[in-house]
Amino acid sequence: MSALLPMPVTALALTLGGYLLALWMHRRLGRPVWLHPVLIAALPISLLIGLGLLDAGDYRQASQPLVLLLGPATVALGLPLRRHWDEIRRLWGPLSIALLIGVATATASAMLLADWLGLDRRLIATIAPKTATSPIAMEVARILGGEPGLAAGLVIITGIIGATAGPVLFDWLGISDPRIRGFSLGLAAHGVGTARALDEGAQAGAFASLALGLTGTLVALAIPTVLVYWFA
Repeated sequence: MSALLPMPVTALALTLGGYLLALWMHRRLGRPVWLHPVLIAALPISLLIGLGLLDAGDYRQASQPLVLLLGPATVALGLPLRRHWDEIRRLWGPLSIALLIGVATATASAMLLADWLGLDRRLIATIAPKTATSPIAMEVARILGGEPGLAAGLVIITGIIGATAGPVLFDWLGISDPRIRGFSLGLAAHGVGTARALDEGAQAGAFASLALGLTGTLVALAIPTVLVYWFA
């Protein structure tokens, strides 16, 4: 086992097999929001690492092919975006305002909480880009001197929470418009939220894809400048 687990083929099999099994369970049980496939798929790997049967560094290195696919997967979300471009263009003003408020609120709240907890500069630089999708957050964290792996973990945790709690909150507030639901999920819950929005329909998925891309762009451009002034 100690020889097999660090191998790339084993890491890929564990990751893809765990996700396919979690996806099957999710669909079999009627797609409950609390049983998110990403969360369930991560549990076996986390257990192996926690028991000392799998080294986290070895697994991260062996699963690099999947990490490299994050970029193309994000770009592929432009397809539903293109199909609803005319509708998106008509709502550009309200969407821009929502984007600015959402990114500012998410980033400021995370950084203020980190500062209040007395975290050091490296951890703040890791937490700050969590509003963006994983590939962007990892690169921004690396440039700023943070920890890319931890940044990716924070993004995934944020996405799971948003994708799980978001639809429940929308239903509780009586928000049924797929454009609002999709844009909010893409902005607050990144790729995981976008996948959840695509489950709700093509229109919600298109607006989630738009929010995902714009949020990542805004974070990549603004966060380094904000941190320069923050640490000054």
